Amino acid sequence: MRTDLLLCFKDEGAALSLVEAHVWPDGVVCPHCGETRRTGLLRGLSTVPGTRKCYRCRRLFSVRSGTIFECSHVPLHKWLQAFFLTGCGRETIKPYHLSQTINVSFKTAALMIEEIKRSAAACELRSAADETQAASQPPARHSSADASKLA
Repeated sequence: MRTDLLLCFKDEGAALSLVEAHVWPDGVVCPHCGETRRTGLLRGLSTVPGTRKCYRCRRLFSVRSGTIFECSHVPLHKWLQAFFLTGCGRETIKPYHLSQTINVSFKTAALMIEEIKRSAAACELRSAADETQAASQPPARHSSADASKLA
């Protein structure tokens, strides 16, 4: 089953259409000015796939704009595979295993895992392992000097 879902993210086109459907369910919206009608998909040879132009504010944008994918050179389908394999930051996976699975370097895999965990923490998604580890640690004790500051 895992490999079947990984095949859904096999290329950039499939990943772009999936993310666009979730980000823009009611149609494309410019993140800069909010325009919904006068936007166009750029199809030049040197243009990154999925890049759009707003003809109201004349700025470029894509589904990556304003996300953790924005300044990344890693293709979107590899990001989606990494999200799937890490359970959106809930499951632990070693960078070596991720790098071998999605065919990126070890350093890229480590940075991707860190970024996924950071975004999961920002969304307050926590793993059961993190919660049990926090529950097993004794509460911090304050010194008498700290106690006077708290009172």
